[in-house]
Amino acid sequence: MTEKTKGRELVPAELIIPAKPVLDCEWVTRRLRGEWGRSQAAQSIDVCGLETSPTSVADAERLSRAVLRKLDHAVYAGDRTEIAKMLRDRPELIFVANVRDKLSRWVLNGSLRAPRGRPSGATTWSPLVVASLVEHLVSSGAIRSREQAFSRLGVLASWA
Repeated sequence: MTEKTKGRELVPAELIIPAKPVLDCEWVTRRLRGEWGRSQAAQSIDVCGLETSPTSVADAERLSRAVLRKLDHAVYAGDRTEIAKMLRDRPELIFVANVRDKLSRWVLNGSLRAPRGRPSGATTWSPLVVASLVEHLVSSGAIRSREQAFSRLGVLASWA
């Protein structure tokens, strides 16, 4: 569900924040005393919380703008490797219209090829990316059926 406003497309996303587990202080004490290896239950780590770095909405907005700038630059430059890397890290970027359009165009004209030295099937793609491309190819009328779209997307299996 996207919404267009002022020439930009708003896409719902989620923010993933790196977190570090906070260990139960008694577990650390037991381990230091050497009591941690006596039973199977004592070998498990007791976590009492998570520690994250402080962040704000403004920080998240700056990060998303930086990611979108980098993605726009890669799409404009036709940098297939950078686009593939970004889609592996953040598959939800397939919902950005110019990325979906560019990848669809490359699929249709056959310009997606594996770089030299890369074995066939060396790359896996997120199901979200594949399903979105199939739906876009069919809904735009470029390909008649989902089966044909999936067969055309077979090139993604060997693309880095």
